[in-house]
Amino acid sequence: MVDPLAFREYAESHGWRLSPEVDQTKLFLFTNREWNLRQLLIPIQEKNEDYGQAVLDAAYRLAELERRPVEDVIEDLLTPSSDVLRFRISSKDTEQGSIALTSAIGLMAGIKKALLSAACSVNHPKRHHPRMGWTEATRFIDSCHLGQTEPGSFVVKIYCPLQLEQEIVDRRMAESFERRAVQMFLESSYVLVRSIDADNIKSVYSNDERKIQISANLCEALLEIHYSNEEADIAITAQGASGYPHILQKELMMPIVFTPEHFPAILQIYERLRFPKRSFQAKFSGTVIGLSGTMRRRQPAGEVTLLIQHRENMIHVKTMLGIAEYELADKAHMTGKKIELHGILQLGKRTHRITDVSEFKIVQ
Repeated sequence: MVDPLAFREYAESHGWRLSPEVDQTKLFLFTNREWNLRQLLIPIQEKNEDYGQAVLDAAYRLAELERRPVEDVIEDLLTPSSDVLRFRISSKDTEQGSIALTSAIGLMAGIKKALLSAACSVNHPKRHHPRMGWTEATRFIDSCHLGQTEPGSFVVKIYCPLQLEQEIVDRRMAESFERRAVQMFLESSYVLVRSIDADNIKSVYSNDERKIQISANLCEALLEIHYSNEEADIAITAQGASGYPHILQKELMMPIVFTPEHFPAILQIYERLRFPKRSFQAKFSGTVIGLSGTMRRRQPAGEVTLLIQHRENMIHVKTMLGIAEYELADKAHMTGKKIELHGILQLGKRTHRITDVSEFKIVQ
């Protein structure tokens, strides 16, 4: 049932104003300058036998004026104080709107971890959160609700209620911790995609903890979501709470899309943030033993596996190369020639990587 105060909250945030011409202890009468001849009439008492029909009539009128499906309007009326995040998983396996149970379990765990890591970074920005147990962050996660799935691939819908403070009378919900957590998650995801697409992942690293946007925990969570369905595109969309829709930045309201090609770089960023002390900047030499790149601007680029000398050992490492460097790696692989490169060796628990590659060349 739609609460009458929730209806008032929604209406006023969309330009409707209460009319003083009726007794507001019994009825809400709304008018709107944009539609001078239209009114919305809602009884105050939910027990009124006409209440349900009055709300439904008003919802249909709003849907007609806003040119939206009435189901969407009713959903907004039911959750006027919640930001909504949608995770659309698109692959051959989800075309019918369903997903494997084991994949769904991993997906939900990854989403929870991603939101929790963003919430921890709101007041405590770090490269890595050893324990994500901050009170405000766990309270935020506990307040989130899972909505019904929607048509079109497989969609996970998360409601993030904003805790309304009485003193915030001017609707500046940017001060809400919950809104800041949602915005942190969206900003971090947006920066990740933009930086990877621009071949500029160096831009996500910061030595100033006050400016850290992306944590190893967030990268780990996104990888967990990816591993639940490795062939899928993951599109994240946000909808500001209908009672406070104007606070989220416009660029964050557009779909943020992670494709499978983004995740080798996200793994690289994760290992750089997670194990910063296990890194060595130097010149390395070795051989190319594997190429697993993808087409970028109609030319191959991406992940390459090398066998390099590190101290007294030969170790396998992975690195990401741009189009020109990938072409050289391909030639070295075909001819068996050695290569040299400058970079930062990241020693991970399972996988070693070289980041910040420069001066990649074939040794004649």
